[in-house]
Amino acid sequence: MPRSFDSNCTLPPEGTNFVSSPALRGTTDIVWSCTSVILICTWSILHLNVPQQSTPSNKLQAFRRSIQRFVRKLKWFLFNLAAPEWPLGKAWANHVSVKSMEAKFAAIAKKDGIPWSRAHSNFANMGGFVIKFGMKNDLTNDPNIWVVDASQLLLARELGIIDRLPTVLQDDLDDRNKGDIVVKILAVGQIGWFVIQLCVRFAARLATSQLEILTLAYALCTVITYFLLRDTPKDCQFSLSVPAVRHPSPSELFRVALLGPMPYMLLIRDHFWIPDSYVHADHTMPMKGNLFAVTVGSIVAVFLLGCVHCIAWDFVFPTDIERTFWQASSIMTAAAIPVGFLLGLVHTVVLRATRIDQQLYRRISSVIFSYSCVLLGVLFFVSRIFIVVEALRSLAFLPPNVYATTWSVNIPHIRDGQS
Repeated sequence: MPRSFDSNCTLPPEGTNFVSSPALRGTTDIVWSCTSVILICTWSILHLNVPQQSTPSNKLQAFRRSIQRFVRKLKWFLFNLAAPEWPLGKAWANHVSVKSMEAKFAAIAKKDGIPWSRAHSNFANMGGFVIKFGMKNDLTNDPNIWVVDASQLLLARELGIIDRLPTVLQDDLDDRNKGDIVVKILAVGQIGWFVIQLCVRFAARLATSQLEILTLAYALCTVITYFLLRDTPKDCQFSLSVPAVRHPSPSELFRVALLGPMPYMLLIRDHFWIPDSYVHADHTMPMKGNLFAVTVGSIVAVFLLGCVHCIAWDFVFPTDIERTFWQASSIMTAAAIPVGFLLGLVHTVVLRATRIDQQLYRRISSVIFSYSCVLLGVLFFVSRIFIVVEALRSLAFLPPNVYATTWSVNIPHIRDGQS
């Protein structure tokens, strides 16, 4: 049995005016089409917060700042590549946060006589607005600025710390928005072509590779994330100052801090900017609503990923045991995080239903919950790694009709230059 196959096509005769695409695709065509979709999806959904503000005094410092900001984007690109459920979960949490404040912002903006939209709230959640005080206030432990998100900005306006919302025209926001429309068009076009060609293959009963199913999961998460981020500016590098009319009282400071963004799974904030791992409060559920929303969004994302992996349930695998492992890993990917979330809810109910003196029940519940979470986490991680490795390994064991092409090859898309 041959290990490799070199496809050859005869040259057309002189005078030929049109040559159709070949009815065959190679392994590199499959790899390149999948890689291009995954990379462009992961890069194009990066909507990072306004970075920490600094003013370089020479070219070397400016170069270092540029490198730091690029490394920051590269770090989140690689993280999103490894965990595609995170950007979807965070986008959902931000969507919930902005929606919960929409009516209040509209009422105050009308009172102040200024334009305000979801894009303004999203810009605030990125750290785009900074409340600036005239002199140092020992209560804030900071010389003269507050970097606030939308929820804190709204409360500061309601408390009278600022006398009006910042006036920023939509054109100004669009000017700060560095989202490249060409990149988005390429991303949407490539995703659209990829989904169409998969649908055509399924309709024609042509085999599909496991790597293409893995790529489909990334594409679906990206489409949903795109929709949730449709009003979010991209790559804004500078914040806008909002003058304060007075300093807050200690109680007001506590209320503003309570609504502040929080790092996921942690309870402290020690930055004078808003890091990209922070999530924002649901205005109706401060402290809890932000973490709950991003958790629910991530659960939906991992469930979607697992369900998509199940499409390859009866595909051709190198061995039967590998097919069984793929099936188990697909189920585990879809179910592990939701089951852990349900266990957390049960554990919370047990703690609330038992009295403080019933320490035995509380301890048993805590032990079961802790060990279950560790076990589910390990199984989820191993399943995710197996699916990626198996998708790559299966490329060497694909059935012959995987390499047959369809009419979708004629749709414009990014493809291997040698194909």
